[in-house]
Amino acid sequence: MMFRSVLILIWIAVVLPVSAAEPEALDVLRRTVDKCPLFDTHEHLSPITDLQGRDKLDFRLLFEPYVVDTMRSAGMPMALYEQAIQPGLEAKERFRLFAPYWEASRNTAAARLAEIAARDLYGVPRIDVDSIQLLSRRMNKAYKQGDAIEKALKQAGIERVVLDMGSKPPPAGGRFLHAERFEEFVHVHDYGHMQRMASAQGVKLGDLDDYLNALDKAFAGGLARRMVAVKSALGYHRPLDYRPASKVAAAQVFAMLKKHEDKDFPLKAVRPLQDFMMFHLLGLSQKHKLPVQIHTGLLTGSGKPVARSNPALLTGLFDRFPGVDFCLLHGSYPFGGQLAVVVKNHANAYLDLSWLLGLSPSYAARYLDEWLDLVPGNKILAFGGDAIHVEWTYAQAGMMRELVFQVLSGRMRRGLLDLEQAQRLAKGLLRDNARAFFRVDGLLPLHRRPVPKLNAIKPAK
Repeated sequence: MMFRSVLILIWIAVVLPVSAAEPEALDVLRRTVDKCPLFDTHEHLSPITDLQGRDKLDFRLLFEPYVVDTMRSAGMPMALYEQAIQPGLEAKERFRLFAPYWEASRNTAAARLAEIAARDLYGVPRIDVDSIQLLSRRMNKAYKQGDAIEKALKQAGIERVVLDMGSKPPPAGGRFLHAERFEEFVHVHDYGHMQRMASAQGVKLGDLDDYLNALDKAFAGGLARRMVAVKSALGYHRPLDYRPASKVAAAQVFAMLKKHEDKDFPLKAVRPLQDFMMFHLLGLSQKHKLPVQIHTGLLTGSGKPVARSNPALLTGLFDRFPGVDFCLLHGSYPFGGQLAVVVKNHANAYLDLSWLLGLSPSYAARYLDEWLDLVPGNKILAFGGDAIHVEWTYAQAGMMRELVFQVLSGRMRRGLLDLEQAQRLAKGLLRDNARAFFRVDGLLPLHRRPVPKLNAIKPAK
């Protein structure tokens, strides 16, 4: 009976409101969230010069690529999509081809973000056949007459943006930071691929050491471009459980590929080489104290098995590279529970909600609340658009502010946070945690900061 009473008390403490937060305190939290500059951890934004170079800009910027992916899920044939994007079509004519699949997809988070951007940035409250020409004219004018990207980022209150744009250096000005990928050195299936990778670095490929030298040179180029992180999305191509492999085993695979240079080998045959190259890449990251961002969870597009991008597959890397801080992107959707355990159990693992609002805001809200029960608040990075076009980034920025406020204010109402804690968490989630993770502004992650020296404790007499 006593045990049952204890369980009831625990349930009351966790589930039921303990004390309603004062409205004034919630107003203060709201202002804190709304005014906090955002640190955007992950984007693929097309340069403004590339967009201004298009013959005509229209509503498709709001659809590429995630709404398109959703419409394909609704049944849009690829052949119809290719017909719809042909040059020369008027916006209304183009949209009519999309219309049935757009209407079928309008309930999704991806479509909702597109309409938020259309409303806030271009004054068009609904995307439909009647509004599509006006929306397209306004978008075309905004890009042709000025830097629509910079304007949208400023309007959203985004202070810094980490760009994943290959080996291109980020735009000047200090707002943009550079993350670089080297995964094509890892994703090896044939000898010709390795030759091309080595040749791009001015290396003549003869043996495995030459290939390692090519990766070293590419990494040095990233350092020269002042990259702040290494990015990998190899879950799109293979499982994330990288295993220790000897140099001898990797060299044997290299020799096999060289001997059969016209043959494309499956993962099972080349895995020792791939795993060895990933360990070499992470060794470079550890040497240069660079964090690593890893795509986890949902793989956009059809037919890709999500099980291979479960964050639990990565735990071996966290243990073998204690000097590397790993950021697990996209809330690992749908592996929210596994993600929490992984991050809780490894000081050098962080979780990131980028792109998540384009997938499922309800998942983001549910798991952010749950993660705050288990994961230290300094290890959660809340905002990143993972977008090609800035409209999506803008829409997610406002939605993330609202989500953070709702989750933290809900915890205040339940007596789980006071105002000071909630404000500190809000600033950390939206900005400060990312500043420390990427080591900008002279900051370091908490577990990388020098431990203060303690005076020796003298034994009591």
